[in-house]
Amino acid sequence: MINEEKEKLSNETSNMKAELADIKEESKKLRSEREALIAENDDMLQELTAVKEKLTDKEFEMSELKTEYTNTIAIKDEAISAVSYTHLRAHETSLHLVCRLLLEKKKK
Repeated sequence: MINEEKEKLSNETSNMKAELADIKEESKKLRSEREALIAENDDMLQELTAVKEKLTDKEFEMSELKTEYTNTIAIKDEAISAVSYTHLRAHETSLHLVCRLLLEKKKK
């Protein structure tokens, strides 16, 4: 009976040692996966930081362009002035201006 108990305990010990070895192996595997994920996370963080810097640069460029555009519009608004309706001619263009006085002289 004692020999049977001894053998049973020996088998249980062997089984537990095998389970412990499996647990250690699984733990090493999980640590390795964890380290790989941390490295991947660090790489992604660096990429995101680079993208953020580019976006900040583009945002600054867009702000400068907006300011330049606003200033250009303001200058053009100042250059445009109202004229009376009587000075407008439907057939006039910027290249071909019609002078009413010259036309009247030609008719006489």
